Amino acid sequence: MNRLNGQWDCKVCGEKGNLITLGQRFRRNGQVASVGNVAGRVKYVTPKFDVTEAQKRLASSRRGMDYLHSRGLNDETISYFALGLEVDVKGDEWIAIPHFEDEKLVNVKYRRIIATDAEARFRRITGCKSILFHADVALKEDCESVVIAEGEFCAMSWWQNGVKSVVSSTTGCEGFAAEWLDQLKDMKKIYLAYDNDAPGRKAVGKLADRLDISRCFIVNFPDGINDANEALQKGIKLSDLLDSAKQPEVQNIVSHTQAMEQVLENTIVGDGIGLETPWENVNRIMGKMKAGDVIMVSAKPKVGKTTMTINIAWNLVRRDPPVPVLVYCLEMPPVALVKRTLQMEYGITESEIDHRRASQCLAELVDVPLYFGFNTLGVTREGVMNTIRAAVKRYGIEFVVFDNLQFLVRDPRYVTQETGAVSKDFKLLAMELGIPIMVIVQTRKTDADKIIEAEDMRDSSSLATDCDTAVILHRRITVNDDQNEYQDTQEILSPVTLVRVVLSRNNPGGQTKLYFEGDKAKFRELTDDEKDALRNAQTNKRRW
Repeated sequence: MNRLNGQWDCKVCGEKGNLITLGQRFRRNGQVASVGNVAGRVKYVTPKFDVTEAQKRLASSRRGMDYLHSRGLNDETISYFALGLEVDVKGDEWIAIPHFEDEKLVNVKYRRIIATDAEARFRRITGCKSILFHADVALKEDCESVVIAEGEFCAMSWWQNGVKSVVSSTTGCEGFAAEWLDQLKDMKKIYLAYDNDAPGRKAVGKLADRLDISRCFIVNFPDGINDANEALQKGIKLSDLLDSAKQPEVQNIVSHTQAMEQVLENTIVGDGIGLETPWENVNRIMGKMKAGDVIMVSAKPKVGKTTMTINIAWNLVRRDPPVPVLVYCLEMPPVALVKRTLQMEYGITESEIDHRRASQCLAELVDVPLYFGFNTLGVTREGVMNTIRAAVKRYGIEFVVFDNLQFLVRDPRYVTQETGAVSKDFKLLAMELGIPIMVIVQTRKTDADKIIEAEDMRDSSSLATDCDTAVILHRRITVNDDQNEYQDTQEILSPVTLVRVVLSRNNPGGQTKLYFEGDKAKFRELTDDEKDALRNAQTNKRRW
């Protein structure tokens, strides 16, 4: 290989090419890119924060020191982690928790000392890097085990109690970045010490799968103790909890008692399991998208199937806390999909995305957990399924959009059989991974303005059988009356979109309407004026 121009030739087989063709030869399976990968190299903001001055403010603040002491932290711990105090413009006091990487300040997290239920308890500096807290010190070369706590205060509690090899997420129990997995690759034992509540237990199960379940041990806090900081305050020796930590149960096997405990837990905290679309009227007829569900979305060409699924994906990653999503599209490159997300987020047209706007968006959306799957060559059913599995393990994906199913049907002689097999593969994959998967499906040819049904999904009746929910979109063809009699008549699709849930295992189904703003790549609910206009048009049509 020529290191200057990237040209290569093989002396064995005689093939030759450049770096692009060489890369394609090794990319037979799918690839995954994040929003940051697609938009360009991420440039993080450097925090403008004086750690020393913040420490001085804390030392002179009786309220700040009393708060930390009330949480069981001693002066040595407060000094070691360089905790400080910040006062905002309203006069509210916040404990400042600096985040260091390679001895450099990369972010600051703030904890409000006195907060009402309506006020945010935590905040961070926007645009700064999210790191694995205390990792640069805890993960030394001779270290073979580590405790992962849910938050910084819990990590400090373990450290103060003598467990020095401890790290924590800095983005909450639902957040654990892919690059943090790489930092833990050499650890032989990983103790997961998340909060003793429903979100904490759910997060631990997913994290154990991503880290390799064989080296993970679950730390169980005593009854009535929610986390390590509470244990510290109660005088419990945290190191003893490591001795009683147990490895996770065998995946996909639960006892009747465990299942009953989950039922009981849901009656207390609410069934919160399941994801929703951005539109309340659609949620009413579709219900929640739950673990193991396959939701098929179908419509005629150019109606907006991809745009609708991207709307749903974007709504999930912009939630608080965000839901990591994989959009695996075989029809459009990641760059085109990113443009649609920017149109949705900022209400702009594609032509308005210039260099200045793109730079601004990249800075503001740097941590959005949206990932794109794509194939450059040799797409296969097995390759796609394995890529989705790998993405779930590495990035903690909780929702997948696949566009579209017919791309995986390769042999024209066995279209019906292959389509049925792919449909079952997606259902089994959703059950295996414990996540909902939304699949776009093409329709067979029908009359131009016919409202399609579930049986119109192309190539196999298995599609309707295997899916848990089938969503059909329809936009009526209208004629542009602005043209004169000498021009060809131009047929266009109405922006008013009929959304029909025609199949559903657990929900009532039905139909509703959304408005499609094509120039902004966005579906929205109709305004009252638009609803009135539709009613009047239907009334006049009946009279006519």
